[in-house]
Amino acid sequence: MSENPSGPSAPARTAATIDPIALSTFLLTSSATVIIYVGWVYTDSYLELFQLDASAIGYRLDEYALRGLNLFRPEVLPWLVVLPLVVLAAGLRCDVALRRRLLGGAGSGATALGLLLAAVALAGGSVNTILILLLIAGGLPLLVALFRERPLGRVAFIMAAGVAILCLLWSAALFAQLRGAEAARAFAESLPRRTQVSIFAKDQLALNAVGVTRTDLPKGMYRYRYDGLRLLLSRESRHYLVPAMTYEQWRRGLGRVVLLSESESVRIELLPGVRSG
Repeated sequence: MSENPSGPSAPARTAATIDPIALSTFLLTSSATVIIYVGWVYTDSYLELFQLDASAIGYRLDEYALRGLNLFRPEVLPWLVVLPLVVLAAGLRCDVALRRRLLGGAGSGATALGLLLAAVALAGGSVNTILILLLIAGGLPLLVALFRERPLGRVAFIMAAGVAILCLLWSAALFAQLRGAEAARAFAESLPRRTQVSIFAKDQLALNAVGVTRTDLPKGMYRYRYDGLRLLLSRESRHYLVPAMTYEQWRRGLGRVVLLSESESVRIELLPGVRSG
């Protein structure tokens, strides 16, 4: 009875076809999750200066994703191109012994440098945490990958991959946090040039904020006009307004955010930031 020649090779072809699809699906899903997470961290860090929480604003997941994508600047692109090239170079079958020595040297060097910088940071030195995390995320898997053929080596490699993923997420969160804080500082320093808000109200409003002035209107439906606030953000019919204070005042907690919703008794006008009066 003759053997079926297609039997042994069929599973191999099926696996070769499914693996890239599964890998692509995993990469897309995990990338989307990371982008949303990074966008949330950026937004939360941005609003922290103004005593607001990102979850209280009610942003959608796609809005967090857009903020996360905006963090990818041109200087990040070379690193994204280098990573797959490094993986490809590591898989080339030119000289196994040389490749193992190169990978082992790179892995042990990056891991040792990362641990050394971590020790310096724990001792009170000024070291960039993101640099430490990237060194460990890149070096540890390369170092442990040399021993994957051994039973415990495979377990160690899985653990090293988990540590690398954690370090990458940690570094991405720190990067987003720094960008959010920088954006908040830039916004606070440019508040005098930001969009002004005029509030028209039928009744007096308790707007106890620095720089807010009230004008009594003799005619019309609205009796009072309040000026001096700037627009921080708008969400549906809600407007988050802030006084034009300096960054240092905000950092010391002296500022406040006024939340107003337009209604029949309150009307809000947005004016250019350079407008006076």
